[in-house]
Amino acid sequence: MKITSGLILLLVLLYPFFYVSNYIAFEISYQFTLYYFVPLTLLFFVLNMGKKPVAVLKKNSINLALLGLILLIIGINTDDLRYSKPLLFFIYVINFYLLSLTLVFRENYKVVRYVFLFFSLLSFLFLFKPDRYMLDHRYFSFLLSPTVYSVYAEVVLILFLYQVKSTKKRIFIFLIAGFFIFITKTRLNLFFYISIPFLLYYFENFKASRGKILLVYIFCLNMLYPIYTYLVTFDFGKATLVSTRYENGHDSSFGLRNYLNSLTYDEFLYKTDLSEKLFGKGTEQARKKIIEKIKFDLFTHNDFIRFAYDFGIICTILFLLFLYRITAGHYISFIMLLLYLFSFYHNMIYDFFLISLVIYYSGVERNTKDTVNTNQDLSYA
Repeated sequence: MKITSGLILLLVLLYPFFYVSNYIAFEISYQFTLYYFVPLTLLFFVLNMGKKPVAVLKKNSINLALLGLILLIIGINTDDLRYSKPLLFFIYVINFYLLSLTLVFRENYKVVRYVFLFFSLLSFLFLFKPDRYMLDHRYFSFLLSPTVYSVYAEVVLILFLYQVKSTKKRIFIFLIAGFFIFITKTRLNLFFYISIPFLLYYFENFKASRGKILLVYIFCLNMLYPIYTYLVTFDFGKATLVSTRYENGHDSSFGLRNYLNSLTYDEFLYKTDLSEKLFGKGTEQARKKIIEKIKFDLFTHNDFIRFAYDFGIICTILFLLFLYRITAGHYISFIMLLLYLFSFYHNMIYDFFLISLVIYYSGVERNTKDTVNTNQDLSYA
C-alpha cells in the first residue's frame, strides 16, 4: 500500500468522527485519543525508520534540537504512567514532524472537501437530538463537549475556506458555520470565529509579520482573565459576555476558572524555587495541586501556566519557539497555531488532532519548494 500525504491527512481528519459512536463518546471518552493516536505514532515511527536525507535533517536541525530538548525535559519530569500523556504527546509530535520532512505533504483538496461535507451533515443531523445539548443548552453535536466541537468546527471551516475562492460561497459557508459555533456558547471561540475572515484576508493579501502577531496573541491570551474581569464591571461587558451563556447575570464558570488559574499562578510565582520555575515541578503537578486543594480533578484552564508549572519556563519557551519556526512557511499552519493557542484555555494543549494539522500544513509549503528544487518525489511506497 502506498503511503501518501492524502492518506496521512485523512487519518488525522477522521479522528473526530469516531465519536459518533455513543460507546466511544460516553464510555471510552477522552481515552480514545490514545487508542487512536498511539498506533499512528507507531506507524510514523516505522515510516521514519528509512534513511533520511542528511541535507534535510541538517536543514531542520534547530527544530529537531528544540524537540529533543523538550522531550528530555518532559522525560525527566515524568515518573508516573498515569500522567504520561505529555510524554506520549511529544513522542507523537517528533515522529509526525520527522515524517513531514521526508513525505511530500500536499494540500489534498479532495480530502478536505469530503471531510467538510461529512462534518456539516453530522452537525445538522445531531442538531435535533436533545441529548446533544448540555443543561445550559450548549450544543456539542457528535463530539465530547461544546468547546471541543466549536474548536474542531473552526478547523474544518478554515481548511474549507482556504480552498474556496468564491466570495459568495465563503460568506455563505462562514455564516452557516457561525450558527453552529454560536449555539455552542463557547465565548472565546466565538471571538476567534469572528477573526477568521480577517486573518485569511490579511495573509492572502499582505506580507505578514508572524512573529509580532504571535507575540500579541500570546500576550493577550495571558491577560485574558484580568481583561475579562475588567470588562464585566461595565453593563455593556456584562450584557455581552455573561448573558451569552447565563440568564441570571452571574458567570459561575468564569469564577471557578479564574480561581483555578489564580491558584496555579500563585503556586508558580511564590511557592516554587528557581530551578522548578526553570525546569518544572513534574508532569501534571498543576493538576495534582488542584486535586489537593479542592478535592476534585480539574485542570487550570490556562495551559500556558499549567505547562510552565509542570515543565518550566525553559521548556515552555522551547515549545513556543518550535511552533513559531515550523509555521513560518504556510499561513494556514500559522492560523491553526493561533487556534491551537486559543485552545490552551480549553485544556487542549495535548490535543493530537490540532497539533497534527499545525505540523501537516507547515510541511505543505516546505515540501512543495523542496520538490521543485530537487524534482524528487519522496513519497513512501
